[in-house]
Formats: sequence, C-alpha cells, structure tokens
Amino acid sequence: MMPLTVTNRLRYYTFKQTKISLVLADRSVRHPVGILADVPIMIGGSQIPTDFVVLEVHKEHKDH
Repeated sequence: MMPLTVTNRLRYYTFKQTKISLVLADRSVRHPVGILADVPIMIGGSQIPTDFVVLEVHKEHKDH
C-alpha cells in the first residue's frame, strides 16, 4: 500500500483501475485510488518490479 501523497511526490500520476475494497484494522472500508504497477524496487542489488495499492490517506488525531 502506498499513500497518494507519496505517489504524487514521486511523480506517478497514472494508475490501473481496480474494484477492490480494503477492510482496515479499525473495520472501516476503503476504496483505493488505483494500482501503481511495475514500480522498480531495489532489493539486495536486484531490481524487482512491484505493484502498490494507492490509497488516499487522511491524518488521524492521536488519542492522549
């Protein structure tokens, strides 16, 4: 999963459409913006194409 703000900073703006729904730990249901496909990730000197679910994330207030 990758926040939409991160994809914007990395200048990725095109996503594959998806119809998936995510059920988060707090039991809320979220619908992703899309899938970011084949992002090159370096792991131990090897480049691995990786897909990410892109989600618009809002900051939550921390309980004190």
